[in-house]
Amino acid sequence: MELKSFIKNDLNEGSPLFEALSSREEILAKDLPFEEKVLFFKEIFKLEQIMNPTVLLNISLIILGGSLEDSVFERQDIYFTSLIEYLDIKYELKEEINNFNIKIAQYFIGIIKGYSLQLDDTKVDVTDTYWNIFEVANFEQISKILNKVSINVESCPPVKNAGYLLNSLCKKNEVANVLAQLFLKNLE
Repeated sequence: MELKSFIKNDLNEGSPLFEALSSREEILAKDLPFEEKVLFFKEIFKLEQIMNPTVLLNISLIILGGSLEDSVFERQDIYFTSLIEYLDIKYELKEEINNFNIKIAQYFIGIIKGYSLQLDDTKVDVTDTYWNIFEVANFEQISKILNKVSINVESCPPVKNAGYLLNSLCKKNEVANVLAQLFLKNLE
């Protein structure tokens, strides 16, 4: 699906775009005008059930950062045409990014809290959008987010499947450490 224009109604429940957000169908939005890209992201950041890999890739780029070389902006699945547009859109989305980061921080604290709890009665589910962000995030990225926001730890409920999410984060950190050590060993 290629988006040439976007209005809020395009995300109404039952619309083709809304349905595509829970599918693996590629959603391309690179050609949207700047103002419509900003509106698209403002609306996307309100949704918590996103499963679409293309949209999640672009959300991850905004939230977690990543390689910002020119070649990244040449990719069709990246919605930004240049580093300047990327930075301008991030500037326009400051409030939405902050709210998203707060939710990530709350879920992360909830993962830690839920790790040792056996009963699921008090635990909450991590919604699809955030679950998918945790699937690609690492401890360094989560740490950066925690340093950007202020949250009340007591108000963070424990989350279900905390063990799986925490182990996933640990494995990514472990793999990164092994790769770094191999790289450093090769430099000797």
